[in-house]
Amino acid sequence: FNQMGAGYRSNTVYVINEEENSLLPPGLHYTQDDGATWGTSAAQGIRAVTLQVAVHPDDPAVVALPSYGGLYLSTDFGDTFTVISQGFGQDDPTVSAAAFSPAEDGVLIYGFRTLARAGIDGSNPAEIPAPQVSNEDAILSIAVNPTNPDEMAFATYERVIWRTRDGGAHWDLIGIPAMQ
Repeated sequence: FNQMGAGYRSNTVYVINEEENSLLPPGLHYTQDDGATWGTSAAQGIRAVTLQVAVHPDDPAVVALPSYGGLYLSTDFGDTFTVISQGFGQDDPTVSAAAFSPAEDGVLIYGFRTLARAGIDGSNPAEIPAPQVSNEDAILSIAVNPTNPDEMAFATYERVIWRTRDGGAHWDLIGIPAMQ
């Protein structure tokens, strides 16, 4: 599976299968029982190539898909999606990565070259102070501490990793470039 995400406490796993295999046809699928059975999502409303899968930590029906066309959200096991954000503070609508904050119910952290946070309905969007990612790079992955939402990290495609422990006021470079 090229794209996969899991709920932190829900035991729900979503996968995007690009090619038919012996288990699943192409499309968005989910399991709540460690892969014993799989549901197939209709995935209606997606109008762009998706880049990742982010699953709500507690609610198995809530899944977000960062894409070249923005951040898509579903609250019905992936049957229908709506765009809740198209980039943040940039002309490009791309959202390359997203993560639900396990410590804050209903909060998504997402980004492309900058970081932002919003409610899962797109409400109250706000930029998170963070190091700017170069135009030749993009955010690949975001992780949020499950007990402290002020502690998070993001990694880029070029293996640059930044971490904050104070909600973005200060960032430490901890990836490969910092070790060279």
